[in-house]
Parts: sequence; C-alpha cells; structure tokens
Amino acid sequence: SLEGDLAACQRDLQSAEQDCACLRKLIASSQNKHEERYKELADAKSQVDRRLESSHSSERAMKDEIARLKDECDSVMISKVAAEAKHKSQAESAQKELIAHRELVKTLK
Repeated sequence: SLEGDLAACQRDLQSAEQDCACLRKLIASSQNKHEERYKELADAKSQVDRRLESSHSSERAMKDEIARLKDECDSVMISKVAAEAKHKSQAESAQKELIAHRELVKTLK
C-alpha cells in the first residue's frame, strides 16, 4: 500500500538522518582531534625552533669568544717574539760590554 510505503520511506529517512547526524558528530570529533594534534605539533616545532635559535646564538657567541681568544693568543705570541728579540739584543750588548771591560781590565794590569 501507498501509506505503508510512505511510512517505510519516512522511517528510512529518519534512520538516514540519524546516521548522518552520527557521521557529522564523528567527523567533527575527528577534525577536533586532528586540529588539537596539529596545534600540539606546531607548538612542539616552535619550541624546537626556539631551542635551535638559542643554540645558534650560543654557537655564534662561542665562535666569537674563540676568535677573540685566538687573536689574544696571536698578540701574546707576537709580544713574546718581540721580547725575545729585544732580550737577545740586550744580552748581546751586555756580552760585548763585558768583553770590552775585560779587555780594558787586561790593559790596565
């Protein structure tokens, strides 16, 4: 009968609407979970990016300190070489003076 078919169609329609409502809830829940996970991962990435930037800053600071210390070492080495040359020259002069004094003492004897 037509009324029976209509009633069956209405029941099918109601059942289909309930199924759709269930699916919409599942989809919304799934989307929320994905959005939450995306946000967690984006936050984690931001934290790693900040740590990496901090690490790069530390690395740059250490490289700058190494360069400064190397320059200081080079400067000390230059001063050392210059002082050694000066002392050698002073020692040679003192040696010549000593020899001259000895010769003078010999002539005075």
